[in-house]
Amino acid sequence: MNTTKAIAYGLLGLVIFIAAMFGLGAGRGNWEERRFSCAPEGVDEIFVSAKNIRVVVEPGSGSEIEVTYHVSDRVVFSESFAQGRMSLVQENVPGRWFGWDWGLNKRPELTVRIPAGWEAAGDFRTTNGSLNAEGLNFTQLRLTSSNGSIKARSLTVTGEIKLKTSNSSIALEAAKCGSADLDTSNSSIKVHNVITDEITAKTSNSSIAFDRVTCARANLTTSNSSIRTSLTGTPDDYSVTVHTSNSSIHVGGAKVGNGTHGSGGKAIRLRTSNGSIRVDFTP
Repeated sequence: MNTTKAIAYGLLGLVIFIAAMFGLGAGRGNWEERRFSCAPEGVDEIFVSAKNIRVVVEPGSGSEIEVTYHVSDRVVFSESFAQGRMSLVQENVPGRWFGWDWGLNKRPELTVRIPAGWEAAGDFRTTNGSLNAEGLNFTQLRLTSSNGSIKARSLTVTGEIKLKTSNSSIALEAAKCGSADLDTSNSSIKVHNVITDEITAKTSNSSIAFDRVTCARANLTTSNSSIRTSLTGTPDDYSVTVHTSNSSIHVGGAKVGNGTHGSGGKAIRLRTSNGSIRVDFTP
């Protein structure tokens, strides 16, 4: 077989492959809206697990918890309520290649609306899509994605806020919680106007920025990028342990080296490499 024929057969195979992929996507644009709702009395936890879709959690105007989602011939969900747990889970559909959507049809977002002032545990998950939660109360809150950003804003959580993704950013703003655990990779973490007892933030190859954060303990870790923090209080309130390589460190406006600075009761640890560290204090 000469080179010209080999190229021709290769191109023909590629065309057939692409056509097959579009065939696999057929029908997924015909979305049917569904609603799953229940009265909040007796609900201790809301659990939502989706794939390749944006998830929004927000206050609702009604008296019920309501989840609006969309189904098609290749995207299905199961609803359940048992032992105080309201659950919506996207199922695996046989016959799909690795569960891929190939981006052929834009999927409508999944929306969870919760009555204002009501409080329970929330666990919301997706893949390859963003997660947004705003203006609600929880006993504990978990937002989990991959390759999608997470934004949590104007929240009151009596227990832990846990935000986890990969290859995308995390932002936590105007929140009060018992503790916070923020974890991503290859993207930034931003925290603004947060009050908590303890906070952990971990990423890689990107920056961490804290602005007007009130906490008793903090552990911030990244690599190949900077850490910038603005903590409420004075330098005397804190014991700040810092470490970096190949860059500068400033604590309270003074240039310092690796090690522990201050002897206050609030313990702050910051670690990076190839990036600067700056710790400021705001009365």
